Amino acid sequence: MERKSLVSVILVCLLLLSVGHAVSAYQRDVIRIGIPGLPENLDGHVTMGNHGQRVMFNIFEKLVHFDKEDPSRVNPQLAESWVWIDDTTVEFTLREGVVFHNGKPLTAADVKYSLERILNPATAAGAFYAMLLTIAEIDAVDDLTVRITTHEPDPVLEARLASVWGGFIIPEGYVEEVGEEAFLVKPIATGPFMVESYEPDRLVLTAFEDYWGELPNVREVVYIDIPELSSRITALVNGEVDLISTIAPDQLALLDRYDGVQVISRPIANMHMLTFKITQPPTDNKYLRQAMSLAIDRQVIVDSLFFGGSEVPRSYQFREFGSMINTDIPRNPYDPDRARQLVAQSGYAGETINLDGRSGAYTGTNDAMEIIAEMWRQIGLNVQIRFTESAWQNLDFNVHTWSNTMRFPDFAAQSLQWGIGTTRQEGSEITLTWPDSELRRQYNALQVELEGAMDGAKRYEIYQEMLAIWQEEVPATELWFAPESWALRDDMIWEPYYAHIIDLSGGNLSFTD
Repeated sequence: MERKSLVSVILVCLLLLSVGHAVSAYQRDVIRIGIPGLPENLDGHVTMGNHGQRVMFNIFEKLVHFDKEDPSRVNPQLAESWVWIDDTTVEFTLREGVVFHNGKPLTAADVKYSLERILNPATAAGAFYAMLLTIAEIDAVDDLTVRITTHEPDPVLEARLASVWGGFIIPEGYVEEVGEEAFLVKPIATGPFMVESYEPDRLVLTAFEDYWGELPNVREVVYIDIPELSSRITALVNGEVDLISTIAPDQLALLDRYDGVQVISRPIANMHMLTFKITQPPTDNKYLRQAMSLAIDRQVIVDSLFFGGSEVPRSYQFREFGSMINTDIPRNPYDPDRARQLVAQSGYAGETINLDGRSGAYTGTNDAMEIIAEMWRQIGLNVQIRFTESAWQNLDFNVHTWSNTMRFPDFAAQSLQWGIGTTRQEGSEITLTWPDSELRRQYNALQVELEGAMDGAKRYEIYQEMLAIWQEEVPATELWFAPESWALRDDMIWEPYYAHIIDLSGGNLSFTD
């Protein structure tokens, strides 16, 4: 054989070997995930919710993120390190070699652009905007250094940036380049997967081969919108999907009987609540709201609907607060006798109380609403349940179901939901549920004090005062921590996070063969 021909053969063989290696780098070619809904768009500065959490974290990344095992810890992500220069100035050093899905290298200018887009109320949704309002200025010091300055000392800035709403990083000017509509369906970011296609009932992601971290173990991920739980279970059992989420507790035993299926369950950092509309009689009376809270036997509901797979909160304290939890506060109590006394004290005269909730929105919602309504009737209340097609549909609601995902594991997170500038205090006619009152003014003053307090013991003390006001005013009442369950093929090695996040990165999803 001539030398030239021999060289050609060797090169072809090497090429085939390299192609074979690239293919074998993926343990699976494709996995399919059945979820109860897809996000309405893929703009990571606008859309989140439960549907968004299941998708977005495979596409987007932030400067920092919460530790999977201990959400009170903040870990590096796109920033490899950071240092506080003074009480209001922090500098982040970005990782070298990170590129976006379009091949553009990540720089400090991209971080500045992304965070400023979030801080613009015209371009970002309120939850994102409110999260970062303590930031006064963002500077790109050089290509890999970002300096963030806050208006006042912010003891939880890293937690804000790490939160679900904390600030995904996208390429500078990219939205303007492709247009808002194009970005909504095919965003560019730095995550382990990039968007291949997005349709109303189907989202396809492909592995990003130039990802800076551990590469995914699957080449393609297909999210399929399957709203009905029975249909999701059937799809899993029939091999049409490989993983499903949001499984009612009474279906877990059924799934356990199938070969080749594993079930993972845990309460997540999502607190199911009832929101009272204080602008609307008769729930404008705090004694009536206190009575309604005391009349709910939460433990009975947890045991009967969730088979003990959740727990009752101690007021507005998330499990992830860890050592910050005040365990002297009892789990939300059940006291129907005291509730009846408070009903009499309130002057309630039999007016209809409208209890609204989106049908099937959360695990056990419909049954829980029926049980709670009956408990309220037992203390003499005239309750009307209204199942709606969308949240906050009726202006005349008195009580509304709500799913409250933890913003970050710190006391200050409550104010992002209920404090100064929120829709609860300053929203439209339907979203304004906590109008001006003496107790609200006291709460807001404490919020300002808490947000600037750097000493941990002082912050704890302030929050106890805020909780006391909260328990007297009762703008809402906590029910239980949301139980979440996933079912998946038993050859998949995967773990859930503290929220609805479905992390499919190489460090969190692998296969036994």
